[in-house]
Amino acid sequence: AGERNYHVFYELLEGADNDYKGLMYLEDKSPSDFKILSRSGTFDRRDGVEDFDTYSDLMDAFETIGIDACEEVSILSVTAAVLHMGNLTFTAISSDECA
Repeated sequence: AGERNYHVFYELLEGADNDYKGLMYLEDKSPSDFKILSRSGTFDRRDGVEDFDTYSDLMDAFETIGIDACEEVSILSVTAAVLHMGNLTFTAISSDECA
C-alpha cells in the first residue's frame, strides 16, 4: 500500500464534531469516500497515532497561534472543499455542444 495523503484530511474526517462535519458536508463520510484519499488504499496510520487525537492537537495549535473560531471554520472549510473538489469529474465536450 502507498502513503496517506496530507494528514489534515484524515484528522478532519475523524476528529471534527458532527456540527462541523454537517457544516462542511462531511457527515457520514470516511476517507474512502474521497478520490484523493482512496487512491493510495492506505487509510490508517502506521505509527499507532490516532487521527482523532492529532485533530485535537491541531485545534490546540490553532488556539496557540491566535486563530479565532471564525478563521478556524474558514481554514477547515477550505480543507473540506479540497476533498470535495477531488471528487469532481470533467467530461470533454465538442465545440458544437457549447453553442
